[in-house]
Amino acid sequence: MRASNRGVSHAALVLVGVLAGATAGRAQMVPGVTLPGDDFGDQGQSFGSEGATAPGAAPASATPRATGEASGLMGLAEPATREVLTLEAVLAAANQGAADAKVAVERVVQQEATLRRAWAAVLPTLGVGASYSLTCLGSGAAGLSCEDRTASFTDPDAAERQAQLFEGLASTLELGAQVEPDPQKQQDLLDQAAELRASAAQIREQAANAKPLVVQPANVLSATVALNVPLFNGRAFPLLFNAIDAVDVAKQAQGQVRVALRYAATRGYFGALTARKLVGIAERQVESAGKHVEATRARVEAATQPPLALRRAELDVLRAKQQATSARAAYDGAVAALGLVMGREQAFDVTDAPALPAPPGNDEATLIEAALAARTDVAAQRLSLQIAGRGELDAWMMFLPSINLSASARGTSFTSGFVDEPVTGALAVSAQLPLYDGGVRYAALKDGASRTREARIRLVELEDRVKAQVRGNLRELRDREASLGLSREAAAVAALAHEQAQAMFDAGVGTALDVSDTALAQFVADNELARAELELQLARAGLSYVLGQ
Repeated sequence: MRASNRGVSHAALVLVGVLAGATAGRAQMVPGVTLPGDDFGDQGQSFGSEGATAPGAAPASATPRATGEASGLMGLAEPATREVLTLEAVLAAANQGAADAKVAVERVVQQEATLRRAWAAVLPTLGVGASYSLTCLGSGAAGLSCEDRTASFTDPDAAERQAQLFEGLASTLELGAQVEPDPQKQQDLLDQAAELRASAAQIREQAANAKPLVVQPANVLSATVALNVPLFNGRAFPLLFNAIDAVDVAKQAQGQVRVALRYAATRGYFGALTARKLVGIAERQVESAGKHVEATRARVEAATQPPLALRRAELDVLRAKQQATSARAAYDGAVAALGLVMGREQAFDVTDAPALPAPPGNDEATLIEAALAARTDVAAQRLSLQIAGRGELDAWMMFLPSINLSASARGTSFTSGFVDEPVTGALAVSAQLPLYDGGVRYAALKDGASRTREARIRLVELEDRVKAQVRGNLRELRDREASLGLSREAAAVAALAHEQAQAMFDAGVGTALDVSDTALAQFVADNELARAELELQLARAGLSYVLGQ
């Protein structure tokens, strides 16, 4: 009986361990994925001199959450009929329905918008404007007046006096022509007198036709067109190139989130599949224990076994039912955890999936090289190093002048003043050279160099981490393959032992305790085999994940 208790306790521990292994992480996690066992933080990098931020590894807010909240259990709504999902369907749902995948898409859109703003620093700007004004004045008893304010620059009396002066001179010249004996000189005097009389008439005509000059118009409609062309702005180019690289970094992070979602969904799927296998093992244990009860009852009634043997067999049935109930609850929990990764609200079932293929080759150096070339987080960190390097270039550009070309045109309805042209324009070229800025440029140079060194350190750290992950997962894969072989052998031996114990009991030469102990031993061995199969699949998935596949 003590052996039976030990078997039950060990079986319960195995069950808990298998289900925990379906979601628990190991040291094979890659950076930027919030699965258990991952201790890699966000590696955001700043670029340019405007404080813009380019994503490094996938931000913590955009990474898949493969396990439940620590504060409570999770569950899905139970439909009328559970849909049976394959591994391919789960992976597709995780890529499309998960909130993390949608957030990653929005991050790319945001970086593309930042790139559009960066282009604005090197492209010309064109603007138009229009205005209308109404000016009214109030003056005493006259009340409110909304008419043009005018000023006259012609004096009628002065013009008349000038005209009379010209006419008087003309009369004098005409009198002189009458007494001039020389016909030629006489004619010259008459011509001069005629010109003076014509000038007098012109002065009177201008004075009569003179209009007041509008000083302040009451109604003015005007429009402007302004064009600004940056001829040279050195600081705009590092910002533009960094914005281009930031889009690539966001896309790399999006790819990393997708791969992480597929990995989390794969782990969750095989965890749920193993939990379903444990339900089947527990149900078979219940069936086997029930048959043993009936056989023991027949022996007790025949007085070939003591009544205690029947009580022991009945207790084994109850414990087997408890284990089956726990296994079903664990299966529902595994399905709920998988549903969280998929963004699904209704419960479902999983079906058998083909075993994950073994990674091609076992050469450690080749796999490390492949991982460094394929990993999206490594590619993103390398881009972050380029972005940080341009911070120094931006600091050097602060020593160069900025040159701008500006052109403007203005149209107005006010053409009654000193300027009677309705359209006027201006063209200007301006340059600005900073001579002293209080040391900001030298601080920017120092800061840019420091950020470059930091990004290089981060890259080396990440590459070392990738190498360690490949080595660790490759070794674990080999250990899991060996462990699976031993578990299969143990399960076969346990099944044979149970068959022999049952046969001996049926022949009357064995005891009920032997049947109970071997049944529990077979249950434990089957659980260990399911766990070994799960861990092999997870090891293959983990190695494929750290290889960037």
